[in-house]
Amino acid sequence: MVMNMLKGALAACALVTLAGSTCEGIPEEICNNGLDDDENGAADCDDEVCVNDTACAVVGQCEVDLNFPRRDPSTAGALEFGAEVTGTLCPAYDDDGYLLSISNPGTVIQVSLSMDTFITSVEPAYSVLRLSEIPCSVEAEDAQVAVECGGPAACIAGTCVFSAVGKTRDPDKAQDDPLQGVPVDFAAASYLELAGTYLLVVEDGLNLSAEAFDNVNPYTLTVTAVDEPDANEPNNSAATATVVVSGASAQGIIATARDVDWYAIDATGDGEIVDVQLTAPAESGIEYEITLFAADRITELQATSFAEGATAGTLEARVRKSTTVNFSAETISELNAQGLPLDRFYLRIKDGGTDGDTDATLDTALGQYTLDVTVLADPDSHESGTANETTATAVAMTSGATLDASLAAFADTDLYRVNPSATVGDPDVLIVELQFDGTFDDDFQPQVRIISTDPEENTRACQSGACGQGQECLPDNTCGEVRMQRFVAQSPFRLAYPLRNNRVHYISVNEFNDDGFQESGGYSINVTISDDTDPGEAGDNVLVPNLESAGYQTNENNWTLDRLIQESKPRARAVDTGFLPVCAAVGATTGCLDIEPVPFPVGFGFPEDQVDCDDAEAGPQTVALSGRLTYEGDRDFFLLQNFPEKGYFGIQVDYSISGATPNELAIFVHSDYGLIASTLRATQGVYCGELACNANGCGPEVCDDDEVCVDERCWSDGPSNSGGSFQFGPSGPQQECIVEGPQNDAPIYIQVVDNGLNDFDLNTSYTLNVTITCGCPGPCDNGQDYCQDG
Repeated sequence: MVMNMLKGALAACALVTLAGSTCEGIPEEICNNGLDDDENGAADCDDEVCVNDTACAVVGQCEVDLNFPRRDPSTAGALEFGAEVTGTLCPAYDDDGYLLSISNPGTVIQVSLSMDTFITSVEPAYSVLRLSEIPCSVEAEDAQVAVECGGPAACIAGTCVFSAVGKTRDPDKAQDDPLQGVPVDFAAASYLELAGTYLLVVEDGLNLSAEAFDNVNPYTLTVTAVDEPDANEPNNSAATATVVVSGASAQGIIATARDVDWYAIDATGDGEIVDVQLTAPAESGIEYEITLFAADRITELQATSFAEGATAGTLEARVRKSTTVNFSAETISELNAQGLPLDRFYLRIKDGGTDGDTDATLDTALGQYTLDVTVLADPDSHESGTANETTATAVAMTSGATLDASLAAFADTDLYRVNPSATVGDPDVLIVELQFDGTFDDDFQPQVRIISTDPEENTRACQSGACGQGQECLPDNTCGEVRMQRFVAQSPFRLAYPLRNNRVHYISVNEFNDDGFQESGGYSINVTISDDTDPGEAGDNVLVPNLESAGYQTNENNWTLDRLIQESKPRARAVDTGFLPVCAAVGATTGCLDIEPVPFPVGFGFPEDQVDCDDAEAGPQTVALSGRLTYEGDRDFFLLQNFPEKGYFGIQVDYSISGATPNELAIFVHSDYGLIASTLRATQGVYCGELACNANGCGPEVCDDDEVCVDERCWSDGPSNSGGSFQFGPSGPQQECIVEGPQNDAPIYIQVVDNGLNDFDLNTSYTLNVTITCGCPGPCDNGQDYCQDG
């Protein structure tokens, strides 16, 4: 009936036209206005012409097609370049396939995919598969299919299908909520290496759930062939790397999705440096990731990324590494078997995808980068051959030797080996001196480390050639650790490390963050092994410290230092104070110290009696202590033996130094439970106790960067100590109150150390005269101390 009416209307219009008049034609049906616009007796969705209009779609129902590309690629229709097609992703997990015929290998296709609305539960994305004629077993496991297909593949309808382009989504929607944001609208370029038939699959890029479909809103797809802007393609693998010779430049571009550019650089000389400088436009949107590999294409030598360039609008990066790589014999054999040169290096450039997506651009003006390659002789003669990059290849040094070297590349580590003959009874000191050419800048911060096994522990075996954090696997397959770490702030530089055993010690010189190098020049290293001139060190009176951190007391290593002090006390040198024992303790009445009741006891926990200071045998005693601070972190401990166990005794420490020295003595008085008092031969600053606060922070943080908080005061280093004497205690200029009493029980220890900057001096000695007086020191009795005398 409807068709008859339509035919009648057409005939009537034809007669009007023949009569010389005009005919406005049949009105077009509007599918959502409630009217029968074309007057054919059917309005809106009841009209046949509205069957496929989106206004007439029934939500939850789909127009099911017979396009099942991942089950049967033959169901996909052919797609011509430049043709625009539309489709819907319905039902859930629907995918639509389109066949592309690629005549020329290395064709670049640009895929434009859009959807006009963001009010949808799907996000159109595409992937590309390469069809082949290689048969395979449909039900086979992945490993068998890979064997049958000659590589990773899927078996579809009995034929091997290879992935050419992974699932590609709109990069602007990568972080969007699936029901929010902007409509999908993007164009991405993909490189098709081989000629043949390809299957382009459009599907939901999210696949959130079975409810993810859209039968109302179509997507639009267009595929065009474009020119490849990178003349180096194909160079997407190490096997197809573009060779760049020294002195030449190369240009490339990350032009297509997931593009990876490889370059090969030959360095045939012994002991050379590969130096590559890279520049790129700043607005390309590509997060360049650059990696240099050794000849095995696996060993990563350096990884970096572009940073803002010196010239406006540019990004810059630099790769600079020694060409010496210590391959195992097995690796060398494998490279030879494959016919791969041992002196070839590989540079890989790609987008890092740090913004959540892999970026690319076809615009050479926007994205083309430049490589400038130079292969030059390494100024460090130790870098030729096996190089001294590992403990196994460390350069042997004898006492008094001086060598010239250079940190001429990123992550360059120079290792040296010394073989001491020290023992606990005959200790030595290792002195390392460095002199660097030129001045340091912000990008070059050298450091020195001493590596050996821990003398306090049994050595541990390496596990598959590896050890824990802060450790190195040594040539004897034991784990050594970093026993000292020092940053070289200025040149010349000296450090001293205590030797207490005959184990091999390694000296490592490198740039702290491995992100700087010496553009020109180098450094010299001198190693000396000297006898430890402090006679008290024979017997090891201090736990040999692990000095990974500089500074005597800092927030970071207080716990370590407390442990060090407690473990060092049993090693302290014993010095007899000359006091007799307390009579009550030995059950005698003569040849000992009498006790008497405390005249004014102050409360629970304090003793009720004390030594009778009127006893003639309780008179003052003075003992002399002497030593030298001969290495960094040296701490001399003295045990005051026969210190009375009852009552109160004032302690006065007067010291003198034999001559000028960089050491500025810090003197600490400890009981068996903690610190009693301390002084430093330096400048005393502000209060830095727990309640102190200022712009720097609270507690110890109130001290400036060049100060250390000890005994709740900030102390700063001064010029070298010129020698002389200093009084510390009740008779000193500050009338310090150093009292041994019920809160500071015996035994009493005296500790001497540099004030925190780890100075050392093999030649200058100190002498401490410690005077111990019975009773509370008069100048200290202010009612706030622990003396129970009012």
